[in-house]
Amino acid sequence: MSYSTPHHAHEYLKSACLSIVHEYTLACQRKSKSERQNIVLLKREIDLCARLAMHFGPEAGLAAQGSSGLDLVISSPTLRAEVKYLRRKPGGKQPVNRWNAKKGVKHDWDWLLGLKNVGEAFKKTCLVFFLPSQSMLQFHEVCDVKASGVAYARADYAPFVRLVRPDKANPNRLVYQSKYSHDLLIRMGGKIIVRRQIVGSTASPIWALIYTRVGTNEYKSLTQFSEVEI
Repeated sequence: MSYSTPHHAHEYLKSACLSIVHEYTLACQRKSKSERQNIVLLKREIDLCARLAMHFGPEAGLAAQGSSGLDLVISSPTLRAEVKYLRRKPGGKQPVNRWNAKKGVKHDWDWLLGLKNVGEAFKKTCLVFFLPSQSMLQFHEVCDVKASGVAYARADYAPFVRLVRPDKANPNRLVYQSKYSHDLLIRMGGKIIVRRQIVGSTASPIWALIYTRVGTNEYKSLTQFSEVEI
């Protein structure tokens, strides 16, 4: 694949994520529900990182799990990404990922929020979450998010705002909303703006969320997108 024109990181990663969504859609065709779950849930985060790296060829490198390096580093084009696969433990009912775990979902979210736009870092950096089909597992089954108080505040699940909500039947867990925007701007603390994009159909065996920081000039061009303030 040739990269002769500079683009935003979310454009490159969207293409790569769509490829993965398509691969798993094909792999799960004409399979039973249990077979589809095995295909999806037996994969690990490193497997999806590897698929992303393959999309970019020999210029892509992966960090070893547990290391301090970024999950995906691409030399040409210059891209950096942290990747999480939110799923349930195979054979169990507990999510692999917890919001507040060391190097958990919140750790990666805070990393994106703390990014400085030095050397056009906003254009070169992404946070990617892969998730199994909403028809396969509810949100609380793939990510353990606890309320910071008696009830959930939007800041407790900021990356997933307007995608999930507290369950009316059990307000101590989060479930998917029936309606949501595929492209959303999340404003944190008044100044930090994050763009969230849904990649693929949430009914696909695997789908993705891509997050990128938005600078002042870019923000002025995104007036067509819905915005929520945390």
